[in-house]
Amino acid sequence: MMRRNDEYQSKMEFIDLNDFVPANHILRLILERIDFSFIYVKMESFYSKRGRKSLDPVLLFKMLLIGYLFNIDSERELEQEVHLNLVHE
Repeated sequence: MMRRNDEYQSKMEFIDLNDFVPANHILRLILERIDFSFIYVKMESFYSKRGRKSLDPVLLFKMLLIGYLFNIDSERELEQEVHLNLVHE
């Protein structure tokens, strides 16, 4: 006997968010051409090895880059834009 939840679960569809982003999107092109790992090396001396982990410096840099490219000068608006457009990874 199937329960109601099992019936709905069998109809679930998995999607890949990358399928919805055009191949020529500016952020996709940047991600393909730039290796951001150099930021870890440059910022290593500013991050402590002890204590609670800090925010990822590459993520912070990418957020600033998005703000610059899309002319977003509000931190709240930038946060919303990053949440809405999950193209950065």
